Amino acid sequence: MPGTRAGGSITRPSRRGLAFAALGLVLAVAVGVIWWRAAAKPTAAPVAVPERVCGGSVSRAPLVRLLPEHGDPYQEYLGPGPAQTHVSTWCRVRGGGATVQFFYVRETPEGFKEQLAKYPKRKENAPLGWGKVKGWGNDTSAHLYVDCPNEELGLIQQVHIQVGYSKPYGHPVENQRALLGQLVADGARYVAKGLTCKGADELPTEPATFG
Repeated sequence: MPGTRAGGSITRPSRRGLAFAALGLVLAVAVGVIWWRAAAKPTAAPVAVPERVCGGSVSRAPLVRLLPEHGDPYQEYLGPGPAQTHVSTWCRVRGGGATVQFFYVRETPEGFKEQLAKYPKRKENAPLGWGKVKGWGNDTSAHLYVDCPNEELGLIQQVHIQVGYSKPYGHPVENQRALLGQLVADGARYVAKGLTCKGADELPTEPATFG
């Protein structure tokens, strides 16, 4: 009979054996629970960037690379197009925990002179060039200052176009500054035309470059 010796006495499991058996059961249950949770956890959905972003004012390709492939769904805020206002955030996109925001400010050239003299020289920044247009930028933003005379309104002014970028920790992006340079150039063309700046049609078609 099971549990008996040849002499007929009944054997009893030792306490140590019971302890090891109980520990093995606990570990098996724990591993099973971890596996079940991992299997049941939904995979993060792809961040689907639409073919047309920000009303068609900027290129889609840089945004695809700046936003993580998976995570929070794509969202877009599209404000009114450039108008005769001095400050405007005309577009903001989010996805996968990252945000890209497009912004402009109008001012007289004198009002931006200090920024152009100071900011490109800071340690974390670098000069940004776009044909004859000057600016500056870093890993999280790019800035261009476009001359914007308007003969109809008798205005002599400049437009400061800015692209700001924030991303979640651990999201690597190759050539991040180059992508921001492309977006800020797209934004500058869009804003200059929207504000009917003289010479808007002659602005460069290539991206702005650091260096």
